[in-house]
Amino acid sequence: MRASISGGNVSKALPVASGAGAAAGAEEGGGGTLAYMAPEVLKGTTNKPASDVYSLGMLVFEGLTLTPPLGRVETFARAHHLVVKEGARPELEELEEMIEEEEDNALLGVLDVLRACWAAKWTKSGPRPTAAELHAQLATLVRSSS
Repeated sequence: MRASISGGNVSKALPVASGAGAAAGAEEGGGGTLAYMAPEVLKGTTNKPASDVYSLGMLVFEGLTLTPPLGRVETFARAHHLVVKEGARPELEELEEMIEEEEDNALLGVLDVLRACWAAKWTKSGPRPTAAELHAQLATLVRSSS
């Protein structure tokens, strides 16, 4: 378990990678909180900057909603099944509806950034943005909301 600070500075315990598959991933530079692990890390490949971008998207989602991105993911097998086999990503529809009611185009843009962060490298949606690309996209959104 790992302590995590979220909404209202309340500490909560989140399951971290464990078991044979997770241990192999950790030896390769992977590992971490299961619900935030990128598909390629769950598949046992080396953690790369694109993997961190995926995890950042998950953290931003939880920061916006105060909800764990994929619910409570307790085991490596469950995380692998959800993220790799099913391609599960957090649901954005409810958040999108709330933002549309507020007519906040900058926050709608943040949802597009989240979708880009969660792109699976092997799909037609293309690779995830780099940190520099994320910075540029978010800076543009901040400027447009001013």
